[in-house]
Amino acid sequence: MKRLILLLVAFISLESSLCDAQRIVSLAQSFTIQPFTTGKIECLLPESRPGKQEAITLKYNRQPDDTLRRQGGLLAVWNISRSTELQEIIVLSTLILTENSLRKSNSDLTVNEDDIDMSAFLQPEEMIQSTDKKIGEVATKLKGESKLETIENVFDFTRNHLEYNNFYSERQGAKKALRKGRGDCTEYAELMIALLRNLGIPSRLAMGATIKYKGQKRIEFHNWVEVYFDNRGWVSFDPTWADHENVFTTFEKMENRYILLGYGHSASAFRRWASGSGYGIAYDANWEDPTDQIELRAQLAILKDEIKSAHRSIDTLLAYLPERSQYLAFKAEAYMREGKFSKALPFIQLSIRNVKQEWMRPLCEMNLARYFANTQQESAAMDLLLEIEKRDSFYAVKVLDDALFSTLNDREKFKQLLERGEVAKKKFLNKQVD
Repeated sequence: MKRLILLLVAFISLESSLCDAQRIVSLAQSFTIQPFTTGKIECLLPESRPGKQEAITLKYNRQPDDTLRRQGGLLAVWNISRSTELQEIIVLSTLILTENSLRKSNSDLTVNEDDIDMSAFLQPEEMIQSTDKKIGEVATKLKGESKLETIENVFDFTRNHLEYNNFYSERQGAKKALRKGRGDCTEYAELMIALLRNLGIPSRLAMGATIKYKGQKRIEFHNWVEVYFDNRGWVSFDPTWADHENVFTTFEKMENRYILLGYGHSASAFRRWASGSGYGIAYDANWEDPTDQIELRAQLAILKDEIKSAHRSIDTLLAYLPERSQYLAFKAEAYMREGKFSKALPFIQLSIRNVKQEWMRPLCEMNLARYFANTQQESAAMDLLLEIEKRDSFYAVKVLDDALFSTLNDREKFKQLLERGEVAKKKFLNKQVD
């Protein structure tokens, strides 16, 4: 059993490492206030943004003294009174992040331009000096034959011209960034916006946080760019991470790692003012994917034939993402383990129909093979299993010790498939030992 669990955990990791169109994130922000401190804390809160993120939950250990709108975001305010004890304010939120990028944007979106005033997104600002002479000279050279080509030229120029400099304590602005040739995320974004606005393309400074890869629970406050398209609405671009050795963004792609908090300088995502003897307010933030452990519990419960427990975990996952193929496939398998094949069939069909990335298809089709094997369609089951194996030989391992395929035990092709599965399993386990 331990070896099967090891194999299952590895398989889950393989599936999870390939990002889907959506990602669930639990974000924890905390302020630790030292004794005898008085002051104020402001913190922008994640909220739902169509096409970018959906806020599922928002909880505090202490209700804000006030909430208000600022910089296009929802701001929570806490007034800190003097106390002889350590105080702590914790903000917990759960979000579904959706990739907002050129490749994911809807080119057929109907936008009523009369309802949107673009003038504010074409004007110079203190740190976005779009009418500066030098910026104008560079912008002219970047103008392409189409709006899209122009935007790509500006994006490429920004990431190639600037060298990343660790966080500046003071904003440099687009003009200085162009002259010095270096900056942090704010300078990358402000230079790109200044060039775009000079060319008459509406753009704005997005503010929020980016989440790291698994095993790196930190978040980083960040600035990136949103550009307005008549037929797409606002689309995100990030020249900073495109100029990084661990790239997770390109001109057309932005992985779903961005939490949008508002519009403006990233340093204003939270603010703290404190005074008093020995005063201090420390800030910390981290993230996790709340579905990781739930997915593992669901699959282990199926493996151990603890189907009631499996259903509870799967229902929780489906409450988060009701259309995700992987979770629909879990539900179908759980029903089949109970012998409820008619209940499983709609989930099988929907899971296959909802496949958005091809790596997920074999997982869903395995359930269809199980269904065939138990509804007097053994030949169809065998044909489908061999087809799945051709696409991904690792799936031969998943047939091992699976009671739902027992109707195929007398078939020679199935016996050969089992043999190949054992070989693949041994190779994998030997690699783990090494």
